[in-house]
Amino acid sequence: MVSRAQLAHAALLAVGLLLLLAGVSLLGGAEYTHVAEPIDESDLRDDEDPIPVESLSESDREVVESAVDAPGETVAVQADGRVDPFHYGDASGDHYVVRGDDYYRIATGGGGALSGADEILAWILLAFGTLGVLAGGLDLWRHRRVD
Repeated sequence: MVSRAQLAHAALLAVGLLLLLAGVSLLGGAEYTHVAEPIDESDLRDDEDPIPVESLSESDREVVESAVDAPGETVAVQADGRVDPFHYGDASGDHYVVRGDDYYRIATGGGGALSGADEILAWILLAFGTLGVLAGGLDLWRHRRVD
């Protein structure tokens, strides 16, 4: 027969696993989006200096050029593919770049992905999930019945 303690430990283990899965899915599923639109130089805001595409790092330049080469289409990258000078998540918005004589507005977004608060939440879920799995598993191991 299963004791109440064993049921409680099994429930703790199950909750811990669910928290781990939630944390991993938040961290692993992050997509950051870029949509480029060609603009005239006169459309630039006075307070906005366009970033020369040539001044970006090689990986950032690849993302920006992919967006610029497909105007109006969404280019999505994982967290490690974010363009450093751009803002994402809660601070997403328009960014201006120049390639040669051509100017572009690039709208960025989190695509339902992580903002700073979401990333913190994911790490908290992972921490509590790990604790739940360890505590539940250890207690089940201690209270196992060997017949």
